[in-house]
Amino acid sequence: AAAAAAAARSSARGAWGVVVRCAVVGLAWMAAAGEAACDEDGLADSRLRKWLYESEGGIGSGSLWLTLGGNVSAHGAALDCALRRAARSAVAPPIDTARVELRCASAACGEELARAAAAFVRARSGRYGVAVVVDAELAPTWPLKMAAAYFWGKTRCAHPTYLESEVDCSRLVWVLSTSFGSEALYRERARRGPRLDELVAAGGRRRWPSREAGSLAVKAP
Repeated sequence: AAAAAAAARSSARGAWGVVVRCAVVGLAWMAAAGEAACDEDGLADSRLRKWLYESEGGIGSGSLWLTLGGNVSAHGAALDCALRRAARSAVAPPIDTARVELRCASAACGEELARAAAAFVRARSGRYGVAVVVDAELAPTWPLKMAAAYFWGKTRCAHPTYLESEVDCSRLVWVLSTSFGSEALYRERARRGPRLDELVAAGGRRRWPSREAGSLAVKAP
């Protein structure tokens, strides 16, 4: 167990940047996610912790969404650490155990991705859950655009094709795992602070221009 915890901490330290947009506060935060061990509190957890506090208090204003950038291989461990710390601080149920991964790297699986996103919403109705779109920049735009428009930042979710019955989706977290900003990994001065935030946001704007991506372009960068 000790070895596993050490490995998780080491992996988490490699997730140089996490850009997060939260439906509750409408702000972005960036931090070197995982620089602290899982049993240590990180400044970057404050937005997630606030979201959990409000969800537990019944005053949440919708699901939360995140865009992760930098070292893709470290995203899983860093995200789990952040979720555990926030849940512990907010005295909320653990939500990292309800994490699923969605994968689609070509147009051929776009329909499957859309259906998987809707199935996740349906399965976790009224409960906490975390959906991670792996290599999100490789996925076709339209299912992500659909999810952003119908599921992100919502308290109640429905879709005319994929989710006809309205469900409670207020306690869901949507994560786009991308390599945006990875070019900064070997630039010491860009690993922390506004510079990495800018690189990840710029990557999102290039990949999902507003004229094509709609709500995704507004929310993801």
